[in-house]
Amino acid sequence: MRVRDERIRDRIVDAVVEMIDEHGWEHITVRRIGERMHYAASTIVYHVGSLEELIAGVRTRVAEQLVLTLFAGDVQGPNRGPEAAERLLGWMGQHPKLLAFFVMKAPTDDSLQSVNAMVPTTFAPAGRGWPKAGTLRYFDRALQCALEGTLLLDDCPDRQRDFLATELLHLEAQWHRLVMTT
Repeated sequence: MRVRDERIRDRIVDAVVEMIDEHGWEHITVRRIGERMHYAASTIVYHVGSLEELIAGVRTRVAEQLVLTLFAGDVQGPNRGPEAAERLLGWMGQHPKLLAFFVMKAPTDDSLQSVNAMVPTTFAPAGRGWPKAGTLRYFDRALQCALEGTLLLDDCPDRQRDFLATELLHLEAQWHRLVMTT
């Protein structure tokens, strides 16, 4: 189904992100979205299309939050991993239900391109355009795995931070090897 008004669609996606943050994905229904937005369920469906399109839009929005958190200030130098890990751990603590949604849902190719465009230019391959969707999927999944692994260490905040910092440094090295130099 064709999206009729991008502004309304964006407001619906924002509302669903808020609802997931408050209650979790398992409590989201078209009827509840409509009640929250004061729209009929048919209006929600008309503007977002299918459930897959809604999931893609919401996952994109959550991934954008993660990228903004990850690259806040575009920190340069040897402390990038630990500082980014601290920021991500803070976000994870504030938004555990959004994190659960992010690690459970796969991105679309359009979503990957949209989110990737938010990455600071210091990480952009100069003059070559963005990497192919398959490469972006690899990094998205690697970030999902790093966040899932971090959750498993919830009994020890120091181990969480060290693990996530190491994984982020590894991802950065992989990005430079696979994207920036090829």
